[in-house]
Amino acid sequence: MTEGTAQQYAAVLRRLDAALVAFRHAERGRRDRGGTNNLLVAQCACPRKIRASATVLAAGPITCSVCGDDFTAG
Repeated sequence: MTEGTAQQYAAVLRRLDAALVAFRHAERGRRDRGGTNNLLVAQCACPRKIRASATVLAAGPITCSVCGDDFTAG
């Protein structure tokens, strides 16, 4: 980015920089609280695998765009 562009967007860049730091701190805080990793492995016919919570899997089908089959927890 040129110096002129950086000067023109300095305020926006500062706000973005602050927002990204705040977001990173929130992510780090979530992990630091001892959150559990209750993800289940679900597989389609390909057999591709994804990881999702039981709540997400129970909410409705997640369909593989490669084979057209739904992912199921095994």
